[in-house]
Amino acid sequence: MVTSARRQGDSDPSKNILSETFKLLGNSAYGKTLTNIARHCDIYYVGDSDCEKLINDSRFQKLTELTEDLYEVEMAKKNINWGLPLQIGYFVYQYAKLRMLQFYYDCVDKYVDRSNFQLCEMDTDSLYMALAAPRFEDAVRPELQQQFFQEYTQWFPGQHATNITETL
Repeated sequence: MVTSARRQGDSDPSKNILSETFKLLGNSAYGKTLTNIARHCDIYYVGDSDCEKLINDSRFQKLTELTEDLYEVEMAKKNINWGLPLQIGYFVYQYAKLRMLQFYYDCVDKYVDRSNFQLCEMDTDSLYMALAAPRFEDAVRPELQQQFFQEYTQWFPGQHATNITETL
């Protein structure tokens, strides 16, 4: 559902808001599992007498004076409950990286001569490159074009891929 909504936004600019909403929904579903709860802290708002006691505690981290007799004290948590399924978020990120590297080495680097492209930046869900042709398909090495178009839908799913492969 998330993937199809994101693809609709790519193909139809009027559905961009739907695409962005589903991107946020999808990313937050697994992104939350990677929350570093060790960085969470307890915040106390105290007066002078309690402030000294908290400063001398081994969990003390930071003191902010709010008024003459009111302080914000940041303390490390006494107990940390590691209840999030960390392995889900880790798997999703690692699988996304793997898929992007597969695309780069098994498609871009395989079918396009290195003198015809320059990789600028890659993230877990995007790749930016400078290309020496108006379209990616035009940069494919002539001797590998038949093989490239046989594998085209593996790398470029969606309506655009269907249109390209139907014209071959």
